[in-house]
Amino acid sequence: MTSILATLRRTVRYLCHLHHRCGYGIQSPYAYSMVRDVVYERGTYYAYAALDALVAATPQAALRPRDYRLLFRLANAAGVRHMAVWAA
Repeated sequence: MTSILATLRRTVRYLCHLHHRCGYGIQSPYAYSMVRDVVYERGTYYAYAALDALVAATPQAALRPRDYRLLFRLANAAGVRHMAVWAA
């Protein structure tokens, strides 16, 4: 019974938010492109293997591997050559 209610609730929520599905509610073309092409990118980049090896070699990584991948995609989109990560 609970799974039926949960499925129904998810379906109603999906239908209510259907008109916001593709635009993320963003008005700026630059920001929309950044979200769509960088933040929600699902493809693999050329340096993911090297980045994962570097994170694995670090004794206590400050962030999760997926966060390092996001930072890499952001730096790649901005054209940055060097980047430093400080963790508190």
